[in-house]
Amino acid sequence: MKVFKVDRLPKRNATTPLFTGPVTNQDIVGPELSKNFLIRQVNFEKGIRNKFHLHNYDQVLIVTEGKGIVATDEEKISVVPGDVIFIPAGRNIGTGLPKVLLSLISMSCRRTIRRRRLRSRACSFTPNDGCETNS
Repeated sequence: MKVFKVDRLPKRNATTPLFTGPVTNQDIVGPELSKNFLIRQVNFEKGIRNKFHLHNYDQVLIVTEGKGIVATDEEKISVVPGDVIFIPAGRNIGTGLPKVLLSLISMSCRRTIRRRRLRSRACSFTPNDGCETNS
């Protein structure tokens, strides 16, 4: 058994075109501990989001700090600490756009994670905005 204090885990910059600005990750359970799970805290700075993207695996998000938005093609919801969001595989999702820092824990099963990105697109989370596909 292993107990983690997330606030004591090192933060590393998440440098990927998926994010619109500074985001840090804190690995909680990675490949060095589990062959089956990937669990990390993702920290969005004020006004930062990720672009709409697909996962080929189910994902669970747990909001730990701040207030932000989780959106799919069908809906957009405001989230606050304590909210748990289940996103089925193959669903377009975008996260972020906080007015203050937004932190959430992302959990997924490693056995289903493939290394290729399925698709991502830029979108501003507001109705009637155009979205671009990024291949």
